[in-house]
Amino acid sequence: MGIISFHGSLEISTLAIDKFSGSRSIFIRFPPEWVLSAPQGRFPRGRIEDSIFSIISPKTKTYIKKYHHVMIGANLSEQACESLENLRRRELIEIKPIPFIAALYDGTLILNDGWLPTEVCLTTLAKKIYMKKLKQFMSHLLTPDVGFVGFMSGSL
Repeated sequence: MGIISFHGSLEISTLAIDKFSGSRSIFIRFPPEWVLSAPQGRFPRGRIEDSIFSIISPKTKTYIKKYHHVMIGANLSEQACESLENLRRRELIEIKPIPFIAALYDGTLILNDGWLPTEVCLTTLAKKIYMKKLKQFMSHLLTPDVGFVGFMSGSL
């Protein structure tokens, strides 16, 4: 949670460093009824907030129609997958799709037709419960000469 809090939000696969690096992938299932309910088999278009399908590539849409799954994370360790699932189940993190360019900005590019760039961020509940511990974690990451410690401790 500290790393996610430090960055604000991150593309899930960006977490695949050090002990969180591995060979596992995370998929989300789309029920066939939901996929088939699209009018004329076409997914809706619109803004990012309107629909998950407005920001994904045609290849990913085809992948979803065929397999009823989408990949949201890759190259993760078993520990990373378990940690993310545990935090999500406890409603301390949320996941949401992001534009392709935002994933590239986070340093992630997955060459898989079923990849949907997805970010993970802290929920309001997590910030409320763990803010003191998160501030302590971040103060160890930053040095006073960086200039952010005062901001994190609330002195600005």
